[in-house]
Amino acid sequence: MTLEEMIPAGNIRFAEGFDDWHDAIQAACTPLLERGALVQQHVNAMIRKVQRHGPVAISPGIVILRTDPQLNAYAVAMSLLKISRPVQFGIHMQHRVKLIFSVAITDSKSHQPALCQLARLIMHTEKLRQLHDCNTASALAALISSIPDEFSSKT
Repeated sequence: MTLEEMIPAGNIRFAEGFDDWHDAIQAACTPLLERGALVQQHVNAMIRKVQRHGPVAISPGIVILRTDPQLNAYAVAMSLLKISRPVQFGIHMQHRVKLIFSVAITDSKSHQPALCQLARLIMHTEKLRQLHDCNTASALAALISSIPDEFSSKT
């Protein structure tokens, strides 16, 4: 699946801020819960994983959360939560996070092309700036759709 397929505009949300990173994770997963891609058990497992190991920071201010492969989600999907006021994350609260990508997976492979596209987005300085600057779901969806999918069978 492509990043565009995994993060439709309806899976992009905005929040002013959170007092607690637990609440930020819950909010980040809400679109996936609403669509039935996962259940609360998956969200609780993500919270436990962050409590034990800290978040997976993929760039300053950006973390990615993923369902546990052993607890298969019900659909492959991704959501994006953009936070105006950074929320402190991590075992030692060392991460000031403004973007949370939550990933629901059903296997170990179907989401990988989208993660590669996400990596390309974050490594591209101008696209990363745009990611931080976008303030609507439609603008973020358009940015996401502009990232090439090198794994597509389309020519």
